[in-house]
Amino acid sequence: MAANLGLPAPLIALMALLVAIVVCMTLGFTIERIAYRPLRRAPRLAPLITAIGVSILLQTLAMLIWGRRYHTVPPIFPPTPHAIAGATITNVQILIIVVSALIMAGLLMLVHFTKLGRAMRATAENPTVAGLMGVNINRVIAFTFVIGAALAAVAGVMVGTYYGIAHYTMGALLGLKAFSAAVLGGIGYFLLGPVGMDVLEQNLHPRRRLRRLVRHSALNGLGEDTVHLSNFFHVDGVVGISGDLLAGCRRALRANGHDEP
Repeated sequence: MAANLGLPAPLIALMALLVAIVVCMTLGFTIERIAYRPLRRAPRLAPLITAIGVSILLQTLAMLIWGRRYHTVPPIFPPTPHAIAGATITNVQILIIVVSALIMAGLLMLVHFTKLGRAMRATAENPTVAGLMGVNINRVIAFTFVIGAALAAVAGVMVGTYYGIAHYTMGALLGLKAFSAAVLGGIGYFLLGPVGMDVLEQNLHPRRRLRRLVRHSALNGLGEDTVHLSNFFHVDGVVGISGDLLAGCRRALRANGHDEP
């Protein structure tokens, strides 16, 4: 509709972003209230199964509303290639990198330097103890869902703008890999998780032919396996677990009178 009115593409993208953020935040709050809050004391496998079911439900609703066919997303501005250190990058990619860096910096500030961030880390570490210390567990988790839904809206607009198309399954694989990255990195190392997933994908299959064959099979299976392994991992993720083990070994060495390596 906005395109038919002759509005400029940046304004259309901004309007789409604002609408997507509002809709996704509302959906995130509703899903947390209806699907996840009743499972607060359930086994760890129950929320994971619920997440898969909610994902399928949202994809089906999107298919019923917008149909199965692909929709064209107008570019914000014509892509212009730039040569930087021997690599070619477009202005659209530069914009996505800058926006992503700002969002990650904002998340870092939120998690580590705000009252809400401290409450989020305490709730993730031990909800029972956090509740005894006066943290409103339900409110913190609801805020987390709302923030995550808003960031998902921003990511969806960036992906649609970059590829120029939108489809009801466009976020399925991205969501799976994002969850796997969160498992690898944990709540305190969310920058290392995506980097680790990218390194795994780029180096597990160095040959291009194998990479093409495995991209939609083994790598996706890697993400699914990581999701299943998350049931046995601590909230700090693989990186956090390694740090905890190393710190524990150092404390044991000091307690026994040995020097640290």
